[in-house]
Parts: sequence; C-alpha cells; structure tokens
Amino acid sequence: VAVTDDAVYVSDLVGGNDDKGIVIKYAFQSEHGGLELQVEQELAARVTSIAIIEDLLFGLRDSVVVGGERRVIALDKNTLAQRASFPLPWQGRAEDMCAHAGQLFISCRSTHTIRVLSTTGEELRVISGEFRCPTALDIFDERIYLLASRHHDEEDFFPEVHVLTLDGVDTQPPFRISLDLDG
Repeated sequence: VAVTDDAVYVSDLVGGNDDKGIVIKYAFQSEHGGLELQVEQELAARVTSIAIIEDLLFGLRDSVVVGGERRVIALDKNTLAQRASFPLPWQGRAEDMCAHAGQLFISCRSTHTIRVLSTTGEELRVISGEFRCPTALDIFDERIYLLASRHHDEEDFFPEVHVLTLDGVDTQPPFRISLDLDG
C-alpha cells in the first residue's frame, strides 16, 4: 500500500494467480469519505512492495515469472503506465521497499542489509548493522523502522524492531517482539 494526499495505491495478485500481478489506484471521495476506483493495471509479475517518489510509483517486482530476476518498475502514478524498469544491482532476496528523499530503501534478507538506490537503479549505499534477516521497513521522522529477525538457533527466529538513523546507526536497543505461537 502507498498513500498520497489524493489517492491510495495497492498491489496484489490477479485472482490468486502467482504469475500475474495488479496495481490499483483509488481516489479519495471528499463527499462520502470513501474511495473510488480510478485505474487498474495488470502486470506480467506480481509487485510485492510499492513506494512513491514524486510522479512515479515504484514497485518491487517478484522474480517468480521473470527468470529469477528481481526488478524495480516505475509506473506513472496517474495512469499506472510503465515508465522504466531496472534490475536490482545485487544477487539475493529483496523483501520490502520504501521511499525517502528521492531514494529507494530496500530490505535484503539474504545479505542482511538495507540497500539504498537512486530512482534509476544506481546503488548509493549499503546499510548493515546488528540486525539480521530484515523483512519490512518504513521511514518516519528521519528514522528507519526495521523489522528483522535475530537467528538464535536452527528453529527459532525472534522478531525485533530496530530504529536506525538514515545512515544505519542504531538509536536505541532493538525492541524484541514476543510471539506466542503455541498459545
């Protein structure tokens, strides 16, 4: 999900089909406070994460159909027509993406890093730290909020929330999330 002042964008699978994806734009209705469907765009592969920078909606395209290659696509945020596409400049699994100050921040689970890219796909920097297996991230108030899992043994992963500066420096100890999946 990505939200602007006047629209909500969502990405999903087409009818549960792993081979195709869809991006949908809904506009806010001032009269009723609801949402109205504006544009729907079917894609050759699902988009697992979306983020907006200026007039472009960036999507992290899944590799299921595209020969194993993860890509970022850029869609016009009004028409959802594709404007650009570029491969991720590393091997490994990308999990989530957010945008800040004209840059794309992508969590990379397999390399235990956050990769920062330009809107043309140039890798600007790599953020690493005390976190492992980053899965979800967002940026608020000049801080990166990162959900990651600290691996303790073969069977257990303990989710933690890390709060980082934009350069990747921890601002506080990670907050461990207690999950009781048995009870």
